[in-house]
Amino acid sequence: MADNLYLDFTGSSMTAETNTDIESLGASKGDRLPNTVEKQYNIGLTYEYSSPLMGLASFVRADYLYYGDSFATFEQSESMFSPDYTKININWGMQIDENNSIQLSIDNATDERTEAFKYSVSSPSWRPRDYMQWIPPRSVTFTYRYNY
Repeated sequence: MADNLYLDFTGSSMTAETNTDIESLGASKGDRLPNTVEKQYNIGLTYEYSSPLMGLASFVRADYLYYGDSFATFEQSESMFSPDYTKININWGMQIDENNSIQLSIDNATDERTEAFKYSVSSPSWRPRDYMQWIPPRSVTFTYRYNY
């Protein structure tokens, strides 16, 4: 790649299954374990440069994150399903001097709205409840850091 341009990738792919029947949980040998994500990865691109105005060390970075689907129980029902989702994060930073730096971060830059986790119980043996967690909406953070 070009000087000062860096591409990185991290990810995982796994299969997590029971190796025995678990009758009390309604699981059979080979069933996918609850709350396990089989595939997830992050692709990041960073560009480091000297700021044109002050010549200070700076960077800009974009990350594309993928998080696979999962189920909360062995039953693998739609009411206990967490779908896969993607997210883009952007960061910009500048080293002002040896001790001072600033950074601007945008999490979920596209403001993607999707479920991250769903749990719904209506069984008479349990207190009925519905729980859903969404991925956080876009957020912007400004950080000033002083190292002493």
